[in-house]
Amino acid sequence: TSQATATAASTNALAAQRGALTQLQAGWVTFSAKLFAAQQVYQLVASAAENFYNKSIDVAEGLARITERTGVATETLSLFRHAAEQNDIQIGDLAHVMKFLAKNMSEASKDSGDAANAFKALGVATSDAYGRLRLTDQVLVDVAEAFAGMADGPEKAAIALKIFGRSGEQLIP
Repeated sequence: TSQATATAASTNALAAQRGALTQLQAGWVTFSAKLFAAQQVYQLVASAAENFYNKSIDVAEGLARITERTGVATETLSLFRHAAEQNDIQIGDLAHVMKFLAKNMSEASKDSGDAANAFKALGVATSDAYGRLRLTDQVLVDVAEAFAGMADGPEKAAIALKIFGRSGEQLIP
């Protein structure tokens, strides 16, 4: 009977160990699954952060190139870019328009050509009191304000064409 008691105790101890091992195994499986899920989330976050960083670099480099071509400060272009995107205008189109605007401001400052007449029709000065060209971004804001006060129609479109070129119609508010 003592042998039967010892055998029963051993069997119970083995059963308890098997139960503990089964619980440990189940806990390990749960832990492994959670660890795997956390790794997946980390990889997604890291990938999103890398994409955001790369896009930010691309935007900054693009704005720097546009600054070189137009003379408009990067910070100002960043604000214009945001406003342009809200109106479905691509930054490349905005850069082209800004370049065209700068060229026509220079022409208008000599009081000659269609651009000079267009700026006059809007009441927008391209030169300051000392005869120096104003900043392109300042003139763009003045032109936008003048357009906002005009009725839509062919005159408005014609003035936009003379000031901004073919892409100018997109900028009319």
